Amino acid sequence: MTANAKPAYSPPGECAAYVRLALEAGGLLIKVPTKRYGDATGASACDYGNSLEAVGFKTVFDNNNLMCSKVTFKPIAGDVAIFDAFEGHRHGHIQMFNGVQWISDFLQKNIYPDQAPGLYPGGSYRKPEIPFKIYRNESMQIINYTPLNKLPWQ
Repeated sequence: MTANAKPAYSPPGECAAYVRLALEAGGLLIKVPTKRYGDATGASACDYGNSLEAVGFKTVFDNNNLMCSKVTFKPIAGDVAIFDAFEGHRHGHIQMFNGVQWISDFLQKNIYPDQAPGLYPGGSYRKPEIPFKIYRNESMQIINYTPLNKLPWQ
């Protein structure tokens, strides 16, 4: 996933495809949800929760009731975060943690150093009212990624 990601966000957003392909490369068969919008090229990122649960992922963090402004959750390699859709972001967002940073179709910078490394893909997602969940598959054997060089923004 790290090697295939773009260095920064660029349209079109393809986070769902990138995360699904990374999970499939790891041996999981992920069911693609039904397209939410007829004009979309694929399924919406925010609809992948049931697909993850079907292959053994469980919710380990859910801010839906907490309305948290600061995430104290510590991710581990293989965790997947799904942000709900909201105005201006009708597909939501999905990303995966590689042990060092969150990655979707791009390498997510740690723009909020008091938060889990690079958790929020952009400022609009950091609003406390945007629900998101973090999923973990305890049975997956994850090899933590350690970069040989510093990450591009370090």
